Amino acid sequence: MTYVNPGIFREYDIRGVADQDFTSEALEFLAMGLAAYFQSKNIRQLLVGRDCRTHSPRIRQSMIEFFLRFGFNVTDIGMCTSPLFYFAGKKLGIDGGIMITASHNPPQDNGMKVACGPSTIYGEEIQMVGRLAQQAETGTLQLIAPEHPGQLTIVDLASVYTNELTERICLGKRKLHVVVDCGNGSAGAVTKAFMQATVILHSRRSSLNRMALFPITNRTRPKQKICNFCRRKCWRSMRIWASLLMVMGIAWEWLITLVMCSMEIR
Repeated sequence: MTYVNPGIFREYDIRGVADQDFTSEALEFLAMGLAAYFQSKNIRQLLVGRDCRTHSPRIRQSMIEFFLRFGFNVTDIGMCTSPLFYFAGKKLGIDGGIMITASHNPPQDNGMKVACGPSTIYGEEIQMVGRLAQQAETGTLQLIAPEHPGQLTIVDLASVYTNELTERICLGKRKLHVVVDCGNGSAGAVTKAFMQATVILHSRRSSLNRMALFPITNRTRPKQKICNFCRRKCWRSMRIWASLLMVMGIAWEWLITLVMCSMEIR
């Protein structure tokens, strides 16, 4: 039985079904692959963040334990948004880490974005992590845990992030009324704090509270529904245009009749 599913290593991130693709065994091999990858880049300090999905705390706990075992110093910023994760990396001067999230995917999914250097990795770099994780599972990856484990530091940067946003964004004195829908995701807390700190007055709030079954709404509309929607729209437009053309035809016919009558009278 194999635990590392090669299909989770995608173009821009690592993503799969949490209870199937991110079991404790799979997370150990994945952590070993990531540890080997970060070691090859001379990175010894890692940043870890997560979203509010039900399985994100479990994945976070396992990954941090494995990273510490392999000698990495880990800074945990807790539940956050991906932009806050990137902000923390710049603010704290940490070049590597993982953001545990599956973005807008359904609640049963999860995954992680891998930060290395100035941005997150993609393409061949993610496939390299996948090959290292598979080598860890087959026992061909040489990764020795150091004598002393790494150290864990817990940091809360949410207020620092919000303060920097409010300092850099000047909206003037005019009160703005906006509509916000965070899908009950991790962005709800940051968005609410930012709106309270600025001159924004929100006239309608939707899904700002964080919920374990994030996302509360499915952002991916099925193709069949899109086709039916487009078909109805097109059919409605065709009927409108047909009606307009018919009206224009009748008006044109009356105009010609009037011209002919005026010529006969003359």
